[in-house]
Amino acid sequence: MTTFVLFGGTGDLAKRKIIPALYSAYVNGRLAASFSFIGAAREALTDEEFRVRVAASIEAYASKDADHSAEKMAAFLALTTYSKINAHEAGDFEQLKQRIHTSETDPTLFYLATGPDIFIPVVEQLSKHGLVEGNARVVVEKPLGRDAQSAKEINQSLRTYLNENQIY
Repeated sequence: MTTFVLFGGTGDLAKRKIIPALYSAYVNGRLAASFSFIGAAREALTDEEFRVRVAASIEAYASKDADHSAEKMAAFLALTTYSKINAHEAGDFEQLKQRIHTSETDPTLFYLATGPDIFIPVVEQLSKHGLVEGNARVVVEKPLGRDAQSAKEINQSLRTYLNENQIY
């Protein structure tokens, strides 16, 4: 099963760009048949509360060419769950690990739509919990740091936990 985990899942970038693009890819058949979407953020939400936000995001920002039928929306939302995550709380990552149903060969994509100050704590926790082994990839959203020096530090730290081919 392919799993897409979106850190910053309740943020503006997620709402306006990432979730609508993910939905469009889904309705256009560009995602694996066995796909799951996990939103992750600091806010305490139930899966259903997150699904309501996802639906609102899709209605407001997804391409008007995308299939907005009730059937497609319901199918996408059925693949959608939520995990409360504090980047510094190991227990939150253990709960996330329980929600991810992949094997060593299944792709897992962790998309960090967060501020750069959260990149390393998240990746460190993912590594400590064995979540970046196998076919896992990590996407870090720009800007990568506050300046050239902090960008270099982030790059160096990412390589502590990830192989070069896992970083996007």
